[in-house]
Amino acid sequence: MSQMMFTIARRIMGIAIVLVALTYWGAKLFEYDLPDYDVPSWVHSPALWGGMAFLGVWAWMPVLRPVGNKQVSLAQEMPRQFQSPEQVQNQPFEMNGMWCIIWNGQYMVWDDTSQQWTPYRGN
Repeated sequence: MSQMMFTIARRIMGIAIVLVALTYWGAKLFEYDLPDYDVPSWVHSPALWGGMAFLGVWAWMPVLRPVGNKQVSLAQEMPRQFQSPEQVQNQPFEMNGMWCIIWNGQYMVWDDTSQQWTPYRGN
């Protein structure tokens, strides 16, 4: 939960940086001058705007972290709940676009041509 809150805070900080930069550069482009308001000289420095650009890019970069094996698997494998055959004996399920069933501990797939269950041999 705290990782999600950190990501949300990063995105909000990125939006704030973009808004401040757009306001500053828009006012500078249109030569808008507020009477009795003078910004410090360091606001005009390239170092500040370089740092703001760096923080803005960092705030909007994707958060890269390793994905655990319980979250996703890109392999063509049996779904995790069907890896122990005793859990789902004789209950049809769909796997890799085929209808399957576990029959006496062996994975069987439905063959449309013969209209019967045949042993699963992979793709």
